[in-house]
Amino acid sequence: HQTQDSTMPFYTIFDDVDHFDRVSFRADSYQLEAFRQMDFATAMDGEVGKVIKGSDNIHARYLPLIWRVCADKARHYVKRPTRTFATSSDAQAIKLDELYARSRVDRFMLEAQQKSIAQNCVIITVEPTQDPRKVRLNSWIPAEVEIESKDLLESDLRNVESLKLKTPVASDGHNVHFGRRVYTKDEAYIEHGKERIGIFNEEGTNPLGYIPAILVRNVEPPKGWLLPRLPLDLLSVQIGLIIGMSDIENIVRLKCMGREVVTGDNAKFEASKMSASPHGIFALNGEVSYQAASIDPRIDRYLQAIETTIKLLANFRYVSPDAVWTSNSLTGAAKMIERSDMMEDKQRSETLWQDAEQDLVELIADIARIGPSALTVQAPTVRVNYHYLEPMTNDLQNAQAAALRYSLGLASAIEDVAIREGVRQEEAAEMIESRLQQYKDAINSWKDSEGKIQPPAGIDSIAASMLPR
Repeated sequence: HQTQDSTMPFYTIFDDVDHFDRVSFRADSYQLEAFRQMDFATAMDGEVGKVIKGSDNIHARYLPLIWRVCADKARHYVKRPTRTFATSSDAQAIKLDELYARSRVDRFMLEAQQKSIAQNCVIITVEPTQDPRKVRLNSWIPAEVEIESKDLLESDLRNVESLKLKTPVASDGHNVHFGRRVYTKDEAYIEHGKERIGIFNEEGTNPLGYIPAILVRNVEPPKGWLLPRLPLDLLSVQIGLIIGMSDIENIVRLKCMGREVVTGDNAKFEASKMSASPHGIFALNGEVSYQAASIDPRIDRYLQAIETTIKLLANFRYVSPDAVWTSNSLTGAAKMIERSDMMEDKQRSETLWQDAEQDLVELIADIARIGPSALTVQAPTVRVNYHYLEPMTNDLQNAQAAALRYSLGLASAIEDVAIREGVRQEEAAEMIESRLQQYKDAINSWKDSEGKIQPPAGIDSIAASMLPR
């Protein structure tokens, strides 16, 4: 208690209650996901009318800001990463690698990471399929989740009491009906009405003994809550951008074309006879004057406010401003600082998803063990190296720099090819050997009957052979 000064507030830190608006939380989560999926009709339903009165004549102009931010920040799986599995045998590692490839894990993880940007977290579940060579992976947003946990500081979904997920169970062509996918440490089933269908077996039991789900959180939630708060900064700016640009277009359409004005004693009578058409000629009687008045609304300030908001969002979110608004105002030094900040943010994200990859490989190995494949992998570990698309550079300078790194033992051709192509080092070695053999075959094809190399014809020779003589 704080009682030193009667003018100061009296409070206790141990009897506090944190209230949570579950309805608003779910609505915001669904809206964020609708924007990410570019379902603008659903996401913007009623939003314009909240800001602009008499908005019936405003045509909304949809702009995918949230989709662009998610695509820009979720880049780990755009290019296939290199995974190195460590198991009890090389044969198990190869089978695990094949299971990942057939299950399209990289494609799934790209979508999951994009969801995590839009929601600040994502839930991943794995289950067996009828095909013994693959598993099914699903991702869920916070609006689709209900969690019960006795330990309110627990952050691992595998240790909570129960997990319930909103899942589609039926479709009649125009409507999709949803049920609940329920996981406990003892049970795993899909529930719709009074019907229950087992996920792992007909009995609906859970042979794993834990809940097969992974939670990836970009930010930490308040104590006592398992899921973090939603990124309402993205949501508010996305809605404001669409409303602002739609309003600007409406202002330009209504205000910039000008108005005809008639003044004088007989103005009302003369105006009633005038046709508002660009093809007519006005003949006015009496002491009446006519003029055309144009309005120049200051939409430049409106645009400047929108641009400033988006640039601030991009700066705080470590997104390149050029990705969301064209700008050439940054100096070279400023761009280097900006790139350094983005690299730090990327490294933080890599650490997060590398930990998630380890949780995922353990879960996939357990699911494969109880599924049709009956693949037994003991204590698997995975090391993930991410690769990113790089802009075009000078090939000659890159080759010279690479040759220097190889000579100093700082890198190797096999490592560079593995990173560039997103493959394992064994595959990279095979690719290099194949390419060298192709080059050798090409050189041999240039030799004449005496064994001398005749280089292929250059551009001048080819052009000369095509001209008539």
